[in-house]
Amino acid sequence: MAKYEFEYVNQKYSLTLFLISFATFFALIFTLVEFKKYFNIYFTMILSFGIPILIFWLNKHKMKKVGFAILEENYTEINKNDKLERINFDEIKNYQVQVYNGSISLLINLKSGKRISLSSSPTFCNTEYFDKYCQELESKIEKYLSLHQLETIRKKTFFEKTWIYPFLIIITGIVIVFIIILINKGNGFPISLIGAIAPLLALWGGYFSAKNKNQQTESK
Repeated sequence: MAKYEFEYVNQKYSLTLFLISFATFFALIFTLVEFKKYFNIYFTMILSFGIPILIFWLNKHKMKKVGFAILEENYTEINKNDKLERINFDEIKNYQVQVYNGSISLLINLKSGKRISLSSSPTFCNTEYFDKYCQELESKIEKYLSLHQLETIRKKTFFEKTWIYPFLIIITGIVIVFIIILINKGNGFPISLIGAIAPLLALWGGYFSAKNKNQQTESK
């Protein structure tokens, strides 16, 4: 028996905190606009953005929770929100482990229709131990399925979809052509394009990370 302690994101609390911050922003901006003769635009924007950000910042530490998991040859037990959930491998309909920009998410769908999900983000958590658990879990599940000749679908992650590589090639090509055209017109490199290039590089990073992970899994 192996036991893993890890940090994960409290998804329910995170959603509640986001909605409160979002609602506070709109409430403030509409209220201050009504009294625009007393407040100038700069004060309105600073207050409307500042207070929701402050609410989020003061409470973000509560988004992290500590849980643990027990891993055996034919099942795993996950302690989430102080509740221990046992998952027998032969009851799994499909599962997915996705890694992107340091964040790890685990999704397990059971044949009964139940859904178990956990995620760990480097913004709020130390993801090292959750990542280790997910890797070992995948290995145990695949070994169990192979041994008992069972079929459980490992759901492809976003970066493993067949269309993602040609999509990235096309988008990258469009960005490169656009930059060349602007430079040939004498406009130089448009700084505004950095906002488009940064997410594109992040997508390529996610693609190569998923590809490297699959290669490592296949070589084991």
